Amino acid sequence: MKFVRMLILALGLMAIATASSFATVAFSTSSTVNIMAVNAQTAPAGSILFTPIAPGTVNSGEIVNIAYQAPISYLADLTVTVIASGVTTTFAPGAFTAYGTGVTTGNFTVTINGTPLNTIVLTFNANTSFVANGTDQILVSGVRLDITTIATLPGTTSAFISNTTGQAAVLNPSLVVGTYSEPLAFATAVTAGGLTFKTDGTYTSNIITVTLNEVFSNAFETKGGANSTQISLSVGAPPTGMTLSALAVAGTGAVTATLGTTFVATTAASTYTINITAQNSNALEGVQIGFAYTATAGLSLTPPTISLQATLAPKPPATGAGSTYPYLGSLKFAARPVSSSLAVTVTPVKTNLIANYAQVLINPNPTLNPLWDTGITISNTSGNLPTTTTSGLAGVVKVTLYPSDASGAKTFTTSATNRPGLGLDANGQVPVTGTWVVLVSQLLTPAGITTDFRGIIRFQANFPAAEGLAYIADGNFSTIAMGYTLATDGPHF
Repeated sequence: MKFVRMLILALGLMAIATASSFATVAFSTSSTVNIMAVNAQTAPAGSILFTPIAPGTVNSGEIVNIAYQAPISYLADLTVTVIASGVTTTFAPGAFTAYGTGVTTGNFTVTINGTPLNTIVLTFNANTSFVANGTDQILVSGVRLDITTIATLPGTTSAFISNTTGQAAVLNPSLVVGTYSEPLAFATAVTAGGLTFKTDGTYTSNIITVTLNEVFSNAFETKGGANSTQISLSVGAPPTGMTLSALAVAGTGAVTATLGTTFVATTAASTYTINITAQNSNALEGVQIGFAYTATAGLSLTPPTISLQATLAPKPPATGAGSTYPYLGSLKFAARPVSSSLAVTVTPVKTNLIANYAQVLINPNPTLNPLWDTGITISNTSGNLPTTTTSGLAGVVKVTLYPSDASGAKTFTTSATNRPGLGLDANGQVPVTGTWVVLVSQLLTPAGITTDFRGIIRFQANFPAAEGLAYIADGNFSTIAMGYTLATDGPHF
């Protein structure tokens, strides 16, 4: 009899143990790992999958907590799907609109905690049986986090799973759901020539295109339409005398990009919005930004570069809807600009004129005019003359005298303190549509020549469309030889 009672007691304990074991489900958990823009305030976390490894039942009252390292900042995409014994219960995108308020469907209530804002709470409201058939599961996806307060490069973010009663046990409670990355980078190469101007405002190339690339394949993630991902592009002020006259954007690959800001030609620093309305989440793509500039005369020969900064945008508004969690509408990013610049090359505009023969014969009587002299006129025809096509530009003249005895060239440049003859302005420049009239005898002293001169003279005018004339006469200009036009002789100098 004692043996029988002991046997009955043992069988009872086994039944209790068996019932307790059947009321527990062990889940294997896994996650996908998303690449997250380090400045994302609505970064998509990887999905978390619970897979039962043996059949069992989770009793009513069990609570599963999924805690993230950063706040859950965007609720519109959050999805929870439970498949238990082949029955699917879905909390679809849009089911969650507030923190701290549970949403109940079927056997389950899901709550996004209000304090702190980083936990999803799954409550079992009824006994729920799972089978290990490869179909039953719990899937949590569409979670978006504000990682800006915790993200550092390089780095990852994790989710931590816990439960209240132990009915839904997990074998691996810590899961990496994201890794951090810079989202944007300017390409080093530029296309469409460059920005190459002349000091008179004309150009060799006034268009340049730069490319802003994704660093990882889904950095341009977009929700489309009014919720498109945006890039904020800041363009520095052009150098003095230049105007940003056109700005255009286009996508590479599957990217569709539009300029979301009305463009107005400007000489000031400006910020523009670029909308990304379509992209391929599995390919590295970019946005090409085309800049066109115009210029006026008087450009500096050493212009500064034009700065560029770009960041994924926008930041949340300071007040109103979307200014606090949960964020609404478009995806959000904190400012994290990447930089580049546009180089501007300015080359001087020069006209080389040459007097093939000029002479000065100094009079032995120093009080009298030279025995023979040469008159020179150099006109600045740039600007307003009907036949000109270049912008008007005043400029100085570099004068080089080459004696016929090959004794060595002598040179000087007109300036505010060196203005021989008539017609130069206060800075020693030949003004636009003006004419400089000078005698070769007046050129000798600034050139450092104290003797007679016979030879060639080159005039390097720092302005376009210079024209000149030379004529030889006696010292009193009572007898004048026929004048001749100064030759334009650029290639040799």
